[in-house]
Amino acid sequence: VGYLTLLEALRYCSVGSFFKTPRDPVWVVGSMSHFTVLFALGRAVNEETEAEAVLSRAKRAFKAADREECGFIPVDSLRDVLRELELDLAEDVQRVAQLRDKLQMDGGMILWAPFWEDVSRLMTGVPFDEVIGDPTAGAA
Repeated sequence: VGYLTLLEALRYCSVGSFFKTPRDPVWVVGSMSHFTVLFALGRAVNEETEAEAVLSRAKRAFKAADREECGFIPVDSLRDVLRELELDLAEDVQRVAQLRDKLQMDGGMILWAPFWEDVSRLMTGVPFDEVIGDPTAGAA
């Protein structure tokens, strides 16, 4: 059974993605004054596309490092996030440093938007050198 609430939009609480997309399509919906039960007749309403699955995985890994949900993570946690996403480059110190240098903002933080832009491409098989923008990658 899933759970959706207006209180999340007001930032009074946070509902995890597993509650938003339950195995069985039944949700308890909470408002300011009452609860309602919604259901669907078919499970297809909860099926994620491949792109949605990539986004969900990336958000979950990013949020693990962004505990206060501010929309940024410290640069030191980039490797842990990449490991959580099971990206091979997480074990390559030089490539992690290159990605960190590309994503890092002043103050030693990485924002969600540029992180998502580059990591989503890595997660879908785009070569690392193309993501980094290495001009020598195609010259061989």
